[in-house]
Amino acid sequence: MLSVISAIIFSLTLVLPELSIFGMFTFLIPLFLKQQKITNAVWWGIITFTTYWWWLVFLFSDYKVGIFGWAVFFLLIAWYVLLSLIWFYFLNEHPLLSSLIFFLCITKYSMIIIGCIEGMPLYNPLVLLSSYPVLLTPIYYIGDIGMLFVLFGVQLLIAKNFVTKKISYSYFIFIIALQIVALGLPAPLEKKDLKDVTVIIPWWHKKGDAMFCGYRLSHDICAAVQKKESKIIITPESTFCYNLAEHKDFIPIWCDSAENIPMLLGAHCFKESSTHNGIFVLHNNEIVSHYFKKHQMPLVEKSIWLERIFNKAVLSHELINFSIKNKDGSQIRFDHDNDLIKINGQIYQIFICSEFFFEIKEALGYPILLLWNDTWLSSRYAQRLALLFIDYFQKKYTVDVYHIATSGLSNIKG
Repeated sequence: MLSVISAIIFSLTLVLPELSIFGMFTFLIPLFLKQQKITNAVWWGIITFTTYWWWLVFLFSDYKVGIFGWAVFFLLIAWYVLLSLIWFYFLNEHPLLSSLIFFLCITKYSMIIIGCIEGMPLYNPLVLLSSYPVLLTPIYYIGDIGMLFVLFGVQLLIAKNFVTKKISYSYFIFIIALQIVALGLPAPLEKKDLKDVTVIIPWWHKKGDAMFCGYRLSHDICAAVQKKESKIIITPESTFCYNLAEHKDFIPIWCDSAENIPMLLGAHCFKESSTHNGIFVLHNNEIVSHYFKKHQMPLVEKSIWLERIFNKAVLSHELINFSIKNKDGSQIRFDHDNDLIKINGQIYQIFICSEFFFEIKEALGYPILLLWNDTWLSSRYAQRLALLFIDYFQKKYTVDVYHIATSGLSNIKG
């Protein structure tokens, strides 16, 4: 019963991150109160991981992956229940250490079951805690491991006081007071002022064909530059999610619509089943610079080992190197690794979607321009978790993050 209470508290905090203060300071207490049976881990794992992965159900339904998608879903749940069993086995003897190792494994390495040496970053309790940024400030000095140690240590101390009947209700008064204060604070992701920037949100994403999207983008660019003066136009990842190599005739059309204003365009280039997902700088009717995503999203862009057995892909593509020609016949080879761009005299580091959320690149200290496609996170709670992760990242690396998502989520004035 106590394991179910713990799982429900954690799951509610996943779905309702506004309750993160209360949830993150209490969810392990029921597990620390008494000896836990191994069978309790099954319920804990089923409740929490089904809640977390439920957004996959909507995603697989949208893309009609059928039985194979459900097989992947239930395999993931079974795998994480197994990891919960291992955690509960050591929980009674080493509660703090086992919990620390378990959550580090889950958030950083647990997707090895599908062939990826990475984890579930949005499941990190510290991400849920980021709705109250002041509490995350020490993460810059003690790191995420140190912060998890402190968070779990506080809960273990409360639980021990419960067992010895020395519990002071001041603990819960303090936690509830924190929750009330957190609810009264403004949202951590306030609008940031990126001067002289025009932002284009592709409301037409995944609608129509390449010709419709290309001309729709041209129309919206033209309308946007008529409304305000701008020195650069920015679009999120996958704004033009078709083969730019085959539709390069749109480049001069977009540039003319922008009235010679440089534009950062999120677009794809692919050949057969191989895809490049990148950001292209368009100016003077040409691609003058580009940056390609260095990380493939598991279950979306990265193949998993199950596909070899069933001979069926979920939503994946493999990367391949190739080149296209400019209108003047010059070759553009896609081997550029520079992720820095200067906007109005300020240097920004570009991150594209999962390479940010999986923290696979070093933050160089420049403000970060995050261009991402959040349509894969096909539920509101998953998108809210992603927004909380952005604030977590800012605290961890003490860097400003300006972001634009395909669905319109953004903290940039433009």
